Amino acid sequence: MSQQKKEIGAELVGAWKMMSCHAEVEGESELRYPVGRNPQGFVVITANHRIIALVTSGDPRKPATNEAEAAALLRSLIGYSGRFEIDDEKFVTTPDVTATGSYIGEKQVRYYKVDGDNLTIKSGVQQGSLYPGKKTRSTNVFVREK
Repeated sequence: MSQQKKEIGAELVGAWKMMSCHAEVEGESELRYPVGRNPQGFVVITANHRIIALVTSGDPRKPATNEAEAAALLRSLIGYSGRFEIDDEKFVTTPDVTATGSYIGEKQVRYYKVDGDNLTIKSGVQQGSLYPGKKTRSTNVFVREK
């Protein structure tokens, strides 16, 4: 990996606490909140270009007692890890493990902006697993954990 790519990604290295997460669905005017309006979680980005994310709904949940509750619980979770390549405006992650088993080995493009201790990550328009048959664009905002 070139020295230039390492320097570009240096500002992302660290632990980032999620502050907000929303999705825009093509053809809809209202935002959706895939893990609720008060998500909790972190993204950890390492210097050797690995990203690890775990985000859950900020709402306390009891253990599931039936299949519908189990499905709702699974929909309130985002979790994955993978290697990434980076340039000055985007990184491309190739997940090698995910909470749901989806997207493993599929390149995921994310556009990022670091502003001090704030990180915004946006996806391009994509077919989302949470909204079958619909194309979405997500925006996630994080603050650096110190």
